[in-house]
Amino acid sequence: MSKWYDKPTKIKEIKQNIDYIMCIDENGISNLINIKKQIVNGKELSIDDKYFTITGVIFTRDEYIKSKIKIKKLKDRHWKNGNFYDAKARINKAVCFHSREIRRQEKCFSENSINYSNFIADLSDTLKDINCNIISVSINLFEYLNKDYNHNIYNVAFDFLIERFIYNIKNNKKGIIMLESRGKGEDKVLLKHIHKV
Repeated sequence: MSKWYDKPTKIKEIKQNIDYIMCIDENGISNLINIKKQIVNGKELSIDDKYFTITGVIFTRDEYIKSKIKIKKLKDRHWKNGNFYDAKARINKAVCFHSREIRRQEKCFSENSINYSNFIADLSDTLKDINCNIISVSINLFEYLNKDYNHNIYNVAFDFLIERFIYNIKNNKKGIIMLESRGKGEDKVLLKHIHKV
């Protein structure tokens, strides 16, 4: 069996000796090549392109387990067994909460699949009932590039996020971090950086 630092590893269970879990996701563009081109060509950066943000949601082990149960119940209330039929792929798929699809009411979040208004109200109520700490790091890409920084933006933001994670957990406690897969190449680069950190 491979170790987490050899290749990305799925977390199938959380061992009893783990005290904290931080789930991480990003928003924005981490590949700065296209952003540099826009700046060089004098184009105004859109609000979506202007910032790169990485967010960590920190749970105690017990709250993580409770939160998973609450989210599962929410999915089961709006989709049979938390699954939907993907007509394009012609298979049942587990519902995954991607903010873009939720906002655009696409796929399983369309009015054809669910009562969207009821779902949003239920989602809001469920999130209010989840006990966690949220930390975020946002970097203004225009300012970053104007200062001639050229470090991997994801790694820079990740380092700040890990620092905040450490400050948020108690001494002598163990934590794990979970990241959503970004793509094989990107995952490999990030894993190498995480191992170094």
